[in-house]
Amino acid sequence: MGQTATSAPRSNTQRRRLLFLILIVLILLLLCAILWFRVIAPIINPPEPTPTPLTANPGGPYTIDEGQALSLDGSGSTGTNITTYSWDFGDGESGDGITQTHTYQDGPNEFKVALTVTDDQGQMNTGTTEVSVNNLPPTADAGGPYSCTVGETITLSGTCNDPSSVDATSLTCTWADFSGATISEPGYTCPATPGEVSVTLTATDKDGASAQDSATVTVNPSSEPNEPPMAVITVYLRDKTGLIFGFEGRSSSDPDGEIVSYEWNFGDGNTGTGVEILHTYAEEINYTVTLTVTDNLGAVATDTVDIP
Repeated sequence: MGQTATSAPRSNTQRRRLLFLILIVLILLLLCAILWFRVIAPIINPPEPTPTPLTANPGGPYTIDEGQALSLDGSGSTGTNITTYSWDFGDGESGDGITQTHTYQDGPNEFKVALTVTDDQGQMNTGTTEVSVNNLPPTADAGGPYSCTVGETITLSGTCNDPSSVDATSLTCTWADFSGATISEPGYTCPATPGEVSVTLTATDKDGASAQDSATVTVNPSSEPNEPPMAVITVYLRDKTGLIFGFEGRSSSDPDGEIVSYEWNFGDGNTGTGVEILHTYAEEINYTVTLTVTDNLGAVATDTVDIP
C-alpha cells in the first residue's frame, strides 16, 4: 500500500514533462515551418515577378518653332523587356529608337505624334502626344548703302530668307522707295534731285508674317553741266466770254533731268502753280501770261503768251 501511494505523484510529473517536451517540439516545428516558407523557400524558389504593364509614353505635349529641331524622348514608357520604339511624327515622316530628333518645316500647325512600343512577347502599345509648331517671320536684308548720280539706274542687291524651307520657296520680296511707291526690279532709277533717300525691302511669307529692312541711297549730282529746261505754254481753252482761259505746260521739257515746278503769272496780279491750270479774268483786255519752270537742279526757264 505504501509503494502505490509513492509512485502516483511521480507518474504525474513524468506526464507533465512529456507534454511540455511535446509542446516544445511542436513550437520548434512551427518556427521551422515559418522560417522555411517566409525566408528559405523564397530564396531557393523566388516567385515570378509581376509583369509591368506595357505603356508607350512619347512625352509632351511639345511646342516648337518651324525649322527648329525637336527632341522626342520615349524613356517614360513602361513594360518588361521593351524591344522596339517606333515613332510616327504626324507629317508623313517616321523613325525608330527610344529618342528621336525631328524638324517640322511649316507652321503654324498642329501635329499628332504616335509612339508604338513592342516587348519581347510581341505585345504592342501606342501612345500619342501633340506638337504645336509656331510660324516665324521671314528676314529681310536691304543691303547697301547705295550710291548713284541723279537719274542713274542701279541694281539693288537685297535678300529675303525664311527659317522654314516651305515658306522660303514662296517668299515674296518687294522694294519700295522713300515715297512708298513700289520699285520694279531689277533696276532702281535714282531721283533727279541730289541728296539722301531710302529704299525699303519687305519680305512676306505665305502666312502673312513679314519683315522690313531699309538702306540709304546717296544721290550725287551729275558731273556733267546742268542743261536748263525749256518752258512752253499751251492755251487749250478760251470760253465764249473771253474771260476764262485754260493753260498747260506739258510741252515743257528738260534735256538732262526733270521739271519739278510750274509757276504761272497771269498778268492781272494773280498767280498759280501746276502743270495745268484754269484762270478767270475780270475784264476782257490784253494780258501777258508767264510760265516759269524749274528743273531738279534749280535751273529755270520762262515762256510768255499774250491774250486775248
